Amino acid sequence: MHSGAVRWSQGRLALVAFASTQPLAESDETLASGARASETAPIQPRESPPKERGPSPWLTGGVPALVAVASLFLSIYTLIVSNRPPDVTLSVPDRVRLAQGQDGAWLYLQPRFVSSGHTERVEVITGIRVLVTRGEEENPVAFIWSEQGEWAYDLETNSLSWTYVGDPAPLVVGPASPQLPIGLFTAPTASYWEAGDYRLTIVADRAIEQAPLSESFALHVSPEIVAQLDARRGEIFLTLPTEPLDD
Repeated sequence: MHSGAVRWSQGRLALVAFASTQPLAESDETLASGARASETAPIQPRESPPKERGPSPWLTGGVPALVAVASLFLSIYTLIVSNRPPDVTLSVPDRVRLAQGQDGAWLYLQPRFVSSGHTERVEVITGIRVLVTRGEEENPVAFIWSEQGEWAYDLETNSLSWTYVGDPAPLVVGPASPQLPIGLFTAPTASYWEAGDYRLTIVADRAIEQAPLSESFALHVSPEIVAQLDARRGEIFLTLPTEPLDD
C-alpha cells in the first residue's frame, strides 16, 4: 500500500512534470520566433524632438523697418507744418467808443488778433490804422493809432475812464499769444464825427506776410450822438455797437 502510493505519487509527479514541460517548449518557440523577427526586421531610427521655432522674420525685420519709415514721414510732416507761414485772423470788436477831440475825431477800438493755423511760427503786427468812409464818399479818412490804454470802471459814478498805458508798439501773435490791444485812433486835424452811416476798415500791417490784414464793419452815428459829443468836446465819449456790412 505504501509503495503503491509512492508510485502513484511519483506518477502524479511525473504527470505534473510532463504537464509543466509543455509550456516551456512553447515559450522557447516563441522566443525563437521573436529572435528571428528581430534579426530580419529593420531597426527603426529614433525620432528626434521637434525644434523650437524662432520669431518670424517679419517681426524681427519688417516691423522695425515699418516703424522707422513711419517715424521719418511723421518728422517730415511736423517739420513742414511747423514752418508754414503764420495764419493770423483779425476780427472786429462788438462796440466802439467815439469822442470829439479838440483837434479832430477820436475813435477807441479793440481789434482781435488770433493765430488760427497749425504752426509754431509767430506773426508780428507792426502797425494798425482805421479807414473811415462816410456815406457815399470815395476817399476814406485814415485814423492813426496814437496810444494804447485801458478802461477803468468807477462804481460810484457808474462810468468808464480812459487810462494811458503806452505808445503804439509791435504785437507778437502766436498760437499761445493772441493780442487784444485797446487803442485810441485819431483823425487828421479838423475832421470830426458827423451824423450818417459809416464804413470802418481796420488795416493791420504784418512783418512776416506782405499783405496786410483787413476787416470792415458798419457804424451808424445819429444826430443826437453828434450833438452830445460836440457839446462836451474832449470831455466825454459815447459807446456805439458795430454792425455787419450789407453785401
